[in-house]
Amino acid sequence: HIPFCETKCPYCDFNTYAGISSLIPEYCDALGRDIRRWGAALEDPEVATVFLGGGTPSYLPGETLASIARAWRDGFALAADAEVTLETNPGDFSLERVSAWLKAGVNRLSIGVQSFDDGLLGSLGRRHNAKTAALSYQTARAAGFDNISIDLMFGLPDQTLPQWKGTLEQAMSLNPEHVSMYALSIEPNTPFDV
Repeated sequence: HIPFCETKCPYCDFNTYAGISSLIPEYCDALGRDIRRWGAALEDPEVATVFLGGGTPSYLPGETLASIARAWRDGFALAADAEVTLETNPGDFSLERVSAWLKAGVNRLSIGVQSFDDGLLGSLGRRHNAKTAALSYQTARAAGFDNISIDLMFGLPDQTLPQWKGTLEQAMSLNPEHVSMYALSIEPNTPFDV
């Protein structure tokens, strides 16, 4: 779990924080030590999946992500066909950054697109627009990722059926390996819980 975000979305009730990026190095060092300790305690078991969620793991600097990757390789035996997933925000993509994720051993991206409608993205407090979302997908493909999931949300305030259909059509036109669709849940003590 990477609890850091550049901005916190108003619907999010996960244990995540914006504005505390100065804590990233200390937190990630502790996370690496913890991963190694658990690997030793469990006698270096083989794992088939690694999932870096959050928060926004793609917000981490490349070297920080690489240090976490070294920790899981030190503490655990990764299966030859292990799936290593990084949750990402479309606003975090550059060819250099995406290449660093591949180099660290990430082989699957979960891109938090949520919608391909700019108005709905604005109401969700997302820091990307539809064009940026599509470009992030294309950047991942250009870097060499061949396993990409797109996350989408439905049941958004004032979302129309044509908007949802347009988002689905845009997602399918990209031809991702996987699409996750989630209904918006209004959680207590979030800005959406008004």
